[in-house]
Amino acid sequence: MEDPRKAIEVIKNQEKEKMQYLSTVYGSHLPFRLVYERNVLSKPTRFGFPSSRLGLEVVTGKDTALNFPEYSDEGPTFTQELSKISFN
Repeated sequence: MEDPRKAIEVIKNQEKEKMQYLSTVYGSHLPFRLVYERNVLSKPTRFGFPSSRLGLEVVTGKDTALNFPEYSDEGPTFTQELSKISFN
C-alpha cells in the first residue's frame, strides 16, 4: 500500500505545477482566482445556511464522475447475470 502522505505530496506538487503553468500562460490573476473560488465554495456554511458544496464539485470537476454506489441501490455486486439486469 502506498503511504498517504506521499500521495498527498504528489497531489500538492501536481496542483502547484498546474498553477505555475496557468500563471505563465494566462497571468497571475487566474491561479489566485481559482484558489479564491475554491476557498469560498469549500466553506461548510454560507449566509448562515449549510452548504451542499455543489459549486465546489463543479469547479473541481467532480460533478461529472459517477461512482458505482450512486447509481446502484444494491451496492457493488458483480455476480449478477446480464439477463437479470433491467433498465427501467
